[in-house]
Amino acid sequence: MTVSRALHHDPRVKPETVERILNVAREMGYNFSNGDRGRRLVALRHNTRVINHVIGVFFPRNIIHDPYFAEMFDGIMAVTADAGYTLHVIPTIDSEAPEHLLSTLPPSLKRGDLDGAIFTQWSPPRTFQVLQQLRQEPHFGARPLVALMSEMAGCSSVTTDDYQGMSALMRHLLDYGHRHFMHSYWDRNTTITDTQRYSAMRDACIARELDPVQCLHFEGIHWEQSLHHRMELPVHRMLETHPEVTAIIAPNDFYARQIYTILCRDGIRVPEDISLVGFDDTLPILDSAGNNILTTVHLPLEQVGRTATHVLIERIEQDDLEPVQRILPAELVVRRSTRRV
Repeated sequence: MTVSRALHHDPRVKPETVERILNVAREMGYNFSNGDRGRRLVALRHNTRVINHVIGVFFPRNIIHDPYFAEMFDGIMAVTADAGYTLHVIPTIDSEAPEHLLSTLPPSLKRGDLDGAIFTQWSPPRTFQVLQQLRQEPHFGARPLVALMSEMAGCSSVTTDDYQGMSALMRHLLDYGHRHFMHSYWDRNTTITDTQRYSAMRDACIARELDPVQCLHFEGIHWEQSLHHRMELPVHRMLETHPEVTAIIAPNDFYARQIYTILCRDGIRVPEDISLVGFDDTLPILDSAGNNILTTVHLPLEQVGRTATHVLIERIEQDDLEPVQRILPAELVVRRSTRRV
């Protein structure tokens, strides 16, 4: 009993006795962390909640190389470090082979190591399946979850106001006299036409008494192609079938750079011949002087990660809190990849 109290820093044990016991434990190679599993078993038996101070984060495998996810991860790390929590990263998708998704839950989720988790949306049907598995897992069950940049039933969420951002972007292009737009989108496992961005595009056209069907030209991104050529088919098809297009709206800055490379190779100047915009403000398109010329919508991705972690920790430490939705503002950043028609 004295040993147990000493290892748990019980004030009833004299400091010199604690020091003697700790020294003997070190000499014997006793692993203090081994007692944690027993502690959890006792807590489960008595329906007592145990906080392990470990958070799971479901992220794509390319998180280190993708600034979009890296910024969110930076925000998550900053908050967990300050709060004394450890992060457990769970890879979900290979960016070059999106069909290679998380198929089984890792052992850490089945052992009850995690107090909660943060999700990124990688494939709606597959994400829903993983959520169902988590909820059915006895050692995770109803523990709190927070979704990044998407809303999921039964989870808190932190998103950006994409409707606001796209509305500002469309007003900017319409004010410049643009009336025909290409927008590329992911054509697998998503209801892309129902998202905030597409609603904003349609509403912006209608507000100027323009027919969205005539003005908006959508092209799907083909995942079966290599990364280098993924945008090539949509851009070339658009240039051939809709020569009236004067502005291209990329789904993010990464694909804006892909499109820029294709246009330059084809002798099409940005913005003299066609305007180009991105959406997230994570990657630049540099001019000869090293200045970023890409007009885009800034998404506060680091703040998304910070907010999500604050929300999750709050629900871990106060387990009676309901899920919440947080929406952070998006901001238009006008640079030099757009000009008047």
